[in-house]
Amino acid sequence: MTLDRGVAETDRRIVVSNSSVHAMMPLMTDEQKDTTTDEALMLAYKEGQLTAFEQLYHRHKAPVYRFILRHGVDKPVAEELLQDVWSSIIKGRLNYQDSAKFTTWLYKITRNRLVDFYRSNKQHVQLLDEDLAALEDLSEGSGAAKDEAFAKIRQMISALPFAQRQAFLLHYEVGLSVPDIATISQEHVEAVKSRIRYAVDKLQQRLGGHNE
Repeated sequence: MTLDRGVAETDRRIVVSNSSVHAMMPLMTDEQKDTTTDEALMLAYKEGQLTAFEQLYHRHKAPVYRFILRHGVDKPVAEELLQDVWSSIIKGRLNYQDSAKFTTWLYKITRNRLVDFYRSNKQHVQLLDEDLAALEDLSEGSGAAKDEAFAKIRQMISALPFAQRQAFLLHYEVGLSVPDIATISQEHVEAVKSRIRYAVDKLQQRLGGHNE
């Protein structure tokens, strides 16, 4: 099942199981959806507005999917994990509180799902180690093609220790603040800062080695 088909099927099940609720809820206009915060949309979805969930999904599906892919999993696995994340959002909607940003809640769920996946798959369990994982030898090639350069960088990122990789990606790719990342990972702010710094240092060292 493809990503969009899977989410569409999930939405269909929600509508069927809660049809009497959704029939009584007013739909949000396009203008309202475009200007509404994530937190307000999630609260609206909590109250039964399916269009609010659809807006949240379309806002965040691509960055969450990229975040999962950066951990070295292939596309089918990434799509499955993404489905699990949004299923958790659906299941947990009634317990949602807007005391924290929606993105903090979303990426905490995503992080926890990734941790569960690595722990249940022996081929990935080494990524949980705090020691730097050994990188595979990369062929130098011509270095002219951008896709080759990006592939090398992605491989370097996926080889970082799990905690460092997540902190680095949440900060530089997702754009979350250090305090938000500390909330997601349930770590002290200084620990998060150190992990980001170590990740940057290791990537710079590897990039420097390949650019010599």
